Amino acid sequence: MGALGIALNHLEINLDYLYRLMGILIGSAVFPVAFSITWGRASGLGAISGALGGLILGLCSWLGYASTLPGGVNIENTGNTSVMLAGNVMSMLSSAVISTLVSLIRPDDCDWSSTQSIPLIEDDPNAFLPFERAEALERAFKRVAGFGFLLTFLIVIAWPLLALPAGVFSRPYFAFYVLLSMVWGVVAAAIMIILPVWESRHSILVVLTLGRYARRLEAAEAAKGSYRESDTGSVGGDDEVGYEVGYADGFAAANATASVSVSNLDGGAYPSTVGVSEFDPPGQYTTGEHRPMEPPEPVNRVSF
Repeated sequence: MGALGIALNHLEINLDYLYRLMGILIGSAVFPVAFSITWGRASGLGAISGALGGLILGLCSWLGYASTLPGGVNIENTGNTSVMLAGNVMSMLSSAVISTLVSLIRPDDCDWSSTQSIPLIEDDPNAFLPFERAEALERAFKRVAGFGFLLTFLIVIAWPLLALPAGVFSRPYFAFYVLLSMVWGVVAAAIMIILPVWESRHSILVVLTLGRYARRLEAAEAAKGSYRESDTGSVGGDDEVGYEVGYADGFAAANATASVSVSNLDGGAYPSTVGVSEFDPPGQYTTGEHRPMEPPEPVNRVSF
């Protein structure tokens, strides 16, 4: 987009020119799209022929009218208001006529049964969220609303008020104002580009690893579920943070370790599990007794 902007600037094409040209380039699709959702006999052939035919006729009218002006086809003449108006009107109206005629000749029979079969929001079971997820969305909405009101206040009220005492901007003050605007734009663009990528990092890794990362996520989810079912300690982390593994896996592995018979200092033997030391005080355990194992307080958790 930057390269395109530089090229258009060298051609002396401004945004006003582009906005009016967009009506010629995409205006031919207005009526075909409207017919496709409101007219049962509108056909796909009619929509395609109307969009393409309207575009061609709009371009021809635009350039043809500009060629009749002194100087012929150039930036100034093609940007003339009357010339742009002729191209826009021809593009939209001709597409409507072509779409209508083709659809009458080759109609489709749409009774809207496919759209009417779409369940309403109150009838769709997938439209209802679990309580925990609904709470998370509610918290996210409140954060977004708060940031939105704050930024609106800063941009619409605070920023203009801070600029009023300056009156007519001096050259250094204007340079600072422009620099501040550029920093604002760069930071906003970086957030809009980087944050969605970060939020979708799991899906991206699944695609890049050809599904191998998905198995890791499933293992993490299973470990998280087993940790919650153990009723020991507090559940670490939040659904919004990610999956925490390592703690539950380590404790499960400790419980699954085979009991080892070690000698007690008083000559007796008792089955020992992981965590029972031969240096335990004698007589604390009797034969056939298992040492109660409590999961340690998690210190290092591995998140991804």
